[in-house]
Amino acid sequence: MADEQPTSPDQQLTTSGPVLLIDDDEDVRDVLAIYLRRAGIPTIVAPDGVAGIALLRDGVRPSAIIVDLMMPGMNGIAFRAEQRANPEWAAIPLIIFSGADEAAETAERVGAAAFLMKPAEPRVLVELIQRFYAPSQDDQAKGSTE
Repeated sequence: MADEQPTSPDQQLTTSGPVLLIDDDEDVRDVLAIYLRRAGIPTIVAPDGVAGIALLRDGVRPSAIIVDLMMPGMNGIAFRAEQRANPEWAAIPLIIFSGADEAAETAERVGAAAFLMKPAEPRVLVELIQRFYAPSQDDQAKGSTE
C-alpha cells in the first residue's frame, strides 16, 4: 500500500500548464506519463534533475512537478534547491515520488506539496496530481494531445 501524504493540503493550482515528471527510471517515467495523459493531464518528462532544470530554463511552466529523490547527477533534493532558488519556479508545487525510506521527512523538509512512496499504482499518482492540475478550457474541450 502506498503512503500518500500532502504536506500542504490547502495548496491548489490555478495554472493549467503540463505536469513535469522527473525520474531516472525510463519504465517508470513512461508508464506514469501514459496514465497521466490518459487522465487528460499533459505531461512532460525528464530523465534527471539537470534535464528538469533545463526545461524550466527553456520556459516550461508546469502546474506541478513530480520528482524522484534518488537519481544520478542531480537528485530530487538538489533539484528542489535549484527550483526554490528561482523566484519564477519556487511556487510550482513539488510532489516527491520516491522509494527512499526518508521520503516523508525529506518532503516536509524541502517544502514539497506532497509525497508518494514507490511503488504505487499509477492511478494513485493520477488522483494525487488531479488535486494540483487545473485543466485549461482547451484541455477540457480536446483532451490531452501530448
